Amino acid sequence: MRREVENWRFRDFLKESGIEPEEIDRLVRKIYCQESEAFDCAACANCCKEISPLMDNEDVERLAAGLGMPPDHLVQEHLIRDEKYEGLVFNKAPCPLLKEGRCICYPYRPGACASYPHLHKDGFVRRLSNMVANCSVCPVVFNVFERLKDEMKPYGWNRHMYGRGRK
Repeated sequence: MRREVENWRFRDFLKESGIEPEEIDRLVRKIYCQESEAFDCAACANCCKEISPLMDNEDVERLAAGLGMPPDHLVQEHLIRDEKYEGLVFNKAPCPLLKEGRCICYPYRPGACASYPHLHKDGFVRRLSNMVANCSVCPVVFNVFERLKDEMKPYGWNRHMYGRGRK
């Protein structure tokens, strides 16, 4: 709980720091490359257990082809419409395609799965709320966030000042 509070404060710090978003993106990508090389995402699969990717029609077509079934069957059996984000998501967690800790349709997985945890993309500061939430799902995101805090010390981030006492 303490780390979650600190992470939300760090989010606020990044938004208000005045540091160019491109500089933060550069740092995040650098740290992400190092952290992802040292971690076996397939052995973890927390993302498959806890979150569901938003899928568009192209994702559904590709996934259905990979599973050898018609797209409408995939939709009926495994997907529901997410009205908030206007797409389709799996109808249960963990992902129904996760078997014995592995994706049975990995080469055909949705684009959001292939892109997760999205740390290689521009616009990290715009996605900070999702990143804070993903700290509890993905060890790589957690490690990137922690190392980014260290990188922000010269810019005024202080765990002791921001990590406790204020709400």
